[in-house]
Amino acid sequence: MANQSTTFPKGWKITTLREVADIFDSKRIPLSSSERSKRKGPYPYYGASDIVDWIDDYIFDGEYLLISEDGENLNTRNTSIAFIAKGKFWVNNHAHVLKGKESHLNKYLSWYFSILDINPYISGAVQPKLSKTNLESIPILISQNQEEHRAIAAVLSSLDDKIELLREQNKTLEATAQAIFKEWFVNFNFPGSPGKMIDSELGEIPKGWRIGGLGDEVETVLGGTPSTEKKEYWKNGNIPWINSGKVNDFRIYEPTSYITERALNESAAKLMPKGTIVIAITGATLGQVSRLEIDSTGNQSVIGIIPNEKFSSVYLFYWMLENVSTIINTATGGAQQHINKNDVNGSDFIVPTNDILKKYYEGVNPMMEKISSNCFQIQTLSKLRDTLLPKLMKGEVRVEGFKE
Repeated sequence: MANQSTTFPKGWKITTLREVADIFDSKRIPLSSSERSKRKGPYPYYGASDIVDWIDDYIFDGEYLLISEDGENLNTRNTSIAFIAKGKFWVNNHAHVLKGKESHLNKYLSWYFSILDINPYISGAVQPKLSKTNLESIPILISQNQEEHRAIAAVLSSLDDKIELLREQNKTLEATAQAIFKEWFVNFNFPGSPGKMIDSELGEIPKGWRIGGLGDEVETVLGGTPSTEKKEYWKNGNIPWINSGKVNDFRIYEPTSYITERALNESAAKLMPKGTIVIAITGATLGQVSRLEIDSTGNQSVIGIIPNEKFSSVYLFYWMLENVSTIINTATGGAQQHINKNDVNGSDFIVPTNDILKKYYEGVNPMMEKISSNCFQIQTLSKLRDTLLPKLMKGEVRVEGFKE
């Protein structure tokens, strides 16, 4: 970045943060958790990296750039320490509050900080801290032509806006599909009268439906991790492999790592097809559910539920979201709670009639397919943005019309 190089493009300059932004740290007011508990309200209360609470008042109103001042992982984090806050909000003393002197500079600076090596400006061994003095001294590489950095901001904003639009669309589709599942298969409010109800292990269900064990209706697989001591299991691998942390993702469309064909044949790893529902079965990720958008293997903390001709991914996924809390109530263990494959297989699983499933698939399958398509568009756009970002911010790639 600017502090690491003495050369930069013609028409660009090195300046400091204080020259391009105003800092409003003096307006911050920290509130204790007990104070916040008495003042619950509609306004976000920001800490070092995100909203930590909601209270009944605000200090700032508008769009500001917040930059983490301190935090345990400040000098080792692999994500940006800067983020945009909009509207009416409160900030404690763990984040610096800035506003660009031009309207586009908030976003410009947030991208700049996303690729900046912040370590030279951090002080404090026990509690890493980015002081206001150090913050103000950070060199900023920027075009002397204000219209050029406006154009850079416009290019990056268009990508960010498209990504955000797709994410919001996915949230809406997901909520709609989940609501339909609940109406049809929990409340039994599906098109046409459910007719006569019969008793079952789960209470009354429509006549013609039944309750089975999940493991009797679909195949489930437990993942495995090939030995990391055998290079031949990992080097030049081309078979996707995920750890349980990946199950936190909304959808899984890229792996944690890759293993080799030999690893697949000689270890407990099993290849799960695209559309498999995965659930994390231990530790901090216990009960997290996601869907594979690619064929992949997984580690021993992941169980895959594989769709079949009768029970498609769209039914299994929303069934699992609806029932996961019941399944994890069987968790055992002390500090490291876990469930096992038998717990999942033994779950009571509602089996509707084929005609109802067919109608459900006709309505909801297109939503799942659109979510999948959006995920891959997000991946493509994100990679494009991440490739362009450092080049644009260093002046290595110039926006058309501004290259000298």
